[in-house]
Amino acid sequence: MHKKVIATVLSVAIATSCSASMVVFADTLQEQLQQQKKELAEHENDFQEAQKIVEELNSKIEELDYNIEETLNKIDELNNKITDIEKNIENAKQEIEQAQIDMEAEKKLYEQRMSAMYMNGETGYVEIVLGAKNLSDLFSRIQIVRTITELDKEIIATLKAKQAEVEASKKLMEQENAELAATKGEQQNKMSELQVAKDEQQKYIDEAQKEATAYANVVNKDKAEIDKTNELIEQARAATQKYTPSRGSAEISSNAIVAYASNYLGRPYQWGATGPNSFDCSGFTSYVFDHFGVNLPRVSRSQAGVGSYVDKSDLQPGDLVFFGSPIRHVGIYVGNNCYIHSPQTGDVVKISTLSSRSDFVTARRVY
Repeated sequence: MHKKVIATVLSVAIATSCSASMVVFADTLQEQLQQQKKELAEHENDFQEAQKIVEELNSKIEELDYNIEETLNKIDELNNKITDIEKNIENAKQEIEQAQIDMEAEKKLYEQRMSAMYMNGETGYVEIVLGAKNLSDLFSRIQIVRTITELDKEIIATLKAKQAEVEASKKLMEQENAELAATKGEQQNKMSELQVAKDEQQKYIDEAQKEATAYANVVNKDKAEIDKTNELIEQARAATQKYTPSRGSAEISSNAIVAYASNYLGRPYQWGATGPNSFDCSGFTSYVFDHFGVNLPRVSRSQAGVGSYVDKSDLQPGDLVFFGSPIRHVGIYVGNNCYIHSPQTGDVVKISTLSSRSDFVTARRVY
C-alpha cells in the first residue's frame, strides 16, 4: 500500500516536473524567436541605412565627377582661347614689323628727295618754288610741292596710326592672355581641390560598401533582375546582326542600341573619356549613339534636353535615363528595370537596377 502511494506521488512529481520543464523550454524558444526577429529587423535597418549612405555618397561622387568633367571642358576651352590669342599676338607683331618697314621705306624716300633737292642746290620747298622760270612754272611747282607735302603727311600719319592701333591691340591681347592664364591656373587649383574631396569621399564609400556587403543576401533580388537583364541582352544580340558598318551608318533599333552598348561592359570610368577604351557617363552614351549617327551633346545635363520626354512607366530599351538634381549622371535603359552606364571613378561600365537609386529624374528618347 505504501509502495503504491509512493509510486503515485513520484509519478505526479515527475509529470509535474516534466510539464514545468516543457513550459520553460517553450518560453525560452519563444524568447529566442523574438530575439531573432529583433536582430533580423535590426539587420534590415542596418542594411537600409548602409545602402542609403552608399547612395548618398555615390551621388556626391557623381556630382564631383560631373564638376571635374565641366572643369576639364573649361580648361580645354581656355587652352583653345589662349592658342588663338597667341596667334593674334604673333600676327600683331608681324603687322608692327611690316608697319615699321613701310615707315622706314617712306623715310628713306623722303630723305632721298631731300638729298636730291640739296644736290640740285635746293634746300627746301621754298627754293623749289622760287626757282620757277615763269608764272606757269611757278603754279606747277606750287602744286607739286603741295601734293608731295600732303602725301608725305598722309603716309606718315597713316603708318603712325596703324602702328599705334596694332600696339594697342597687342597690349590688349597680352592683358587678355594674362587673364586667361590666371583663370586656367585657378581652374587647375579647383581641379586639385575636387580631387582631394573625391579621394576623401572614396574612403567613406569604401567603408560604407563594406558595411553594405555584410548584408549582401538582401540584394539577391537585384542580382536576379540583372541576371535576367543579361539574358535579355543576349537575346537582343541574337536578334541583331553583327555590326560591320562604319560608325554613324548602323541601322538603329532598341535591340541594336542595347547590343552595341553591352559590347563595352567592363570598360573603366575615366573623367572626360569618350571611348572606346574608357568612358565617363555622358561620354559613354555619346559614343554609343554616335555609332548610329545620333549626335548627342557632351555633358549629361545638355543631353537631358535632347529628344522627347519619356515617362518612367513607358521606358523602352535604348532610352536615356538621367539622375540627380541638378542632373549629374546618365545611362541607357536596357529593359527589365535595368540600365547600362559608366558609373563613377573606380568603377566600370556595368548594368544596374533603377530601383537601386532614388534620384531618377527623367528619361529621353533620342532615336
